[in-house]
Amino acid sequence: MMIPMGELLAKAKKEGYGVAAPNVFNRETIEACFLAAKKLRAPIILDVAAVHGIYECADIARYYEKQYPEVPFALNLDHGGAYEDIVKALENIAELIEQDIKNEGNITKKIEKVITTE
Repeated sequence: MMIPMGELLAKAKKEGYGVAAPNVFNRETIEACFLAAKKLRAPIILDVAAVHGIYECADIARYYEKQYPEVPFALNLDHGGAYEDIVKALENIAELIEQDIKNEGNITKKIEKVITTE
């Protein structure tokens, strides 16, 4: 079942677990992710790089969504690039862009702390 990434990550944070986000690029890699997620009873984020065909990978993921309806997953445009690629991702991929503003800058503060302590 495809769900917005924000919901998937919020649940993981609340329940204290991580979510794998492997890069996928064809039917075999997407199917392997669904099989592993089903076996582990875990959600998964499918990272799709623009160069690997956003439309094609989204269509394949939707096919496996029907084969494995019990697997919660999200699609993510990984390594976004050209404006056209981002538009394609927004048209075809259910994704929630996490904004630092919603977290009151907590992510930025953590990054700054790591940078200044190194």
